[in-house]
Amino acid sequence: CSEFERSFRKGYSCATYDGRAADIVRDMKYRGNPWIARKIALIMRDKILSESDPVTGELPHWDLLIPAPMNIMKKKKRGYDQAALIAGFLSREFGVPCADGILIRNRSTDVMSALSADERRANLTGAFSLNAYAADRLREQDILLIDDVFTTGSTADACAEVLLSGGANNVDVFVFASGADKSRPGLWL
Repeated sequence: CSEFERSFRKGYSCATYDGRAADIVRDMKYRGNPWIARKIALIMRDKILSESDPVTGELPHWDLLIPAPMNIMKKKKRGYDQAALIAGFLSREFGVPCADGILIRNRSTDVMSALSADERRANLTGAFSLNAYAADRLREQDILLIDDVFTTGSTADACAEVLLSGGANNVDVFVFASGADKSRPGLWL
């Protein structure tokens, strides 16, 4: 995560993206199992609960949960957006509003899994924007960006840049699985 400067403040992850965790994500995304999003959200909930202050018990604070947006054609083909499903479940668990639709994916991008970190960043240039009502909703808000997988951080960084330029105070990122640094699942800065 420290390869280059990031736009987001903190990142949280529950697992390393390999083995069983990778199988779970693939089952959810590519094998038509949207119900897995609820199970993933429960694991993510427990991760955030484990991040409470050891003295006060206070949990990290966010004003809005925003899912990393999926391309509309991909969503139409799949029938659901896994990040939006996860964010919706987490919203209900924590009582923090989910602002699905505030962040928009403007265009289709190349499949990221075959690209290097530099190619991923280039692939995402201009790929995201804010919905027209975003400015009022984002102003001075602390945002938790939700996605299923963090590999190089290019998507998270591109989304965070757009949210911050739209008036967000801070953006943290929370994913089910990360693969950028397999030695450090959990919290990465």
